Amino acid sequence: MTVSVTGSPSFTAAHTALNLTRGPTKLLFQASEVATFDLRLHVAVYRLYEDTYRDFLYGTYEAVDGSYAPLELTYPAFRYPAIPVPSRIYSWNDPRPFAGFRVGIKDLYDMKGLVTTGGSQAWAYINEQATSNASSIQRIVDLGGVLVGKQKLAQFASGANPWQWQEEHYPFNPRGDGWLTCSASSSGGGCSIAAYDWLDYAIGSDTGSSMRRPAAVSGTYGNRPSQGLMSLEQVLPLGGATDTAGVFSRDPHRWAYFAKHWYIPSLHQSPNVTGLSTLTVPDTDNFPKTILYPTDYLPLNNSAAQPILEAFIGNMSALFNMEVQRLNFTATVQNASDSIAANSLSSDALGIINRYTQWDEVAEPLISRWGELFDGRFPPIDPARREGWRTFNETAVNIDTYNLALEEKNAAVEWYESNVQFSTPDSCSESVMLYDIGTGGLPSYREEDLINGNPNASFLAVTPEGAAITGAGICPIYGCADFTVPIGQVEYQSEVTFHTEYVPVTINMVVKRGCDFVLYNMIEKLADAGVIGTVKTGRTAY
Repeated sequence: MTVSVTGSPSFTAAHTALNLTRGPTKLLFQASEVATFDLRLHVAVYRLYEDTYRDFLYGTYEAVDGSYAPLELTYPAFRYPAIPVPSRIYSWNDPRPFAGFRVGIKDLYDMKGLVTTGGSQAWAYINEQATSNASSIQRIVDLGGVLVGKQKLAQFASGANPWQWQEEHYPFNPRGDGWLTCSASSSGGGCSIAAYDWLDYAIGSDTGSSMRRPAAVSGTYGNRPSQGLMSLEQVLPLGGATDTAGVFSRDPHRWAYFAKHWYIPSLHQSPNVTGLSTLTVPDTDNFPKTILYPTDYLPLNNSAAQPILEAFIGNMSALFNMEVQRLNFTATVQNASDSIAANSLSSDALGIINRYTQWDEVAEPLISRWGELFDGRFPPIDPARREGWRTFNETAVNIDTYNLALEEKNAAVEWYESNVQFSTPDSCSESVMLYDIGTGGLPSYREEDLINGNPNASFLAVTPEGAAITGAGICPIYGCADFTVPIGQVEYQSEVTFHTEYVPVTINMVVKRGCDFVLYNMIEKLADAGVIGTVKTGRTAY
């Protein structure tokens, strides 16, 4: 073969068996009259995208040995990370289900060759590069996915507000005026999917709300799966028996496609981890027959958004021939004859599970090692975790109280699956419960002073009047599957641009533990019927 190089004479290759793959190609050769080519010299070409919303910590690319390297390149002026993205043409002949999918990874998950930081410089300082991918991430790689970067998170997966971040600059939300919150823990992932067409999916985690709220404020699809649906080995924990792994997407069909290939039985968590029964996940059209409308969580806060929800409920009930049942969720639980169930909304079982896991696997190792290295000093961390770690009481929270909390959680789940959301011969989950994990169609800003005293804005994680907990806390207690689904958008008058902007409107759909794939099938039928659809990137979702 002959290779022509601009400004140079032609070179004749002695290696005639050079087979090039489709897509942009870079060939390296010696600058002599005859160049000997070697297939090992064929390297991928990446396009660099500017992370103008600062949702990534850094971009990554795969090395020859399957490890990953950070791209140590930023754009001038505002130091936006450069994210290397390979051409999709490379995947044209790849039969694997995820071939060519570009995926961002929350920096709780191990990627071979990279230090998992958890959003903490101190944690990164005392830890080494991961020697393998987390099993959940390896599954994506095995299916052909391309890991393009590590994404920002609230430090140690906390629920810190934007104004509480110290070590990292808080990510930006492209929706509305560009000054809306991205929520907390999986904030970088949710906002990146709303921001960039070149990114297909983002992997996050959800302990208390950290997939579902970022999806709500960014107007994207995001899930907290059934407890135990995905292994969390080599994932920095918050609550060992309450953590879950989720995926963000813009398209309901692509979201379901990814989930059904990613969540497989061999990666389910053991009951020894969850404290719950072995998980069974049918993939059927045994849809719910009832829509549960909890009056302590609905209607939406913004009266302009409520008609969007009513239309969604009407369309869904007509499509699936469902009945709407109103109930007071809080009263239903608190009036249970089972004492553990009746107290499950006020119990500290989840708090014990979360505090013990993080202390045992993160806080204590970090505090001890930092003290050894720096003359007994406490590590510098963001305020969301500082006081709780400094005053941690091992007498009150230990392995014994942890195991008791697991037993209490299991009892609450068993009650829930017999009395609230249960299976029948015709339905995996007889009902789907709706609520709003977001702001009900009101803007929530990244700046605290724009929310304080503003009746036209809202904080996140606000417990409705008459409810015992926020809606986000339901499935962490009862192990159920909880999906955030965008259904529209409404106008608001921005306190930043002083212009009319649009904020997403989403709804959360909850089904019994193990009914994730049935809910995905339901969502796909809603998409086929035009009830929901693909959202755009940028200022508006539609």
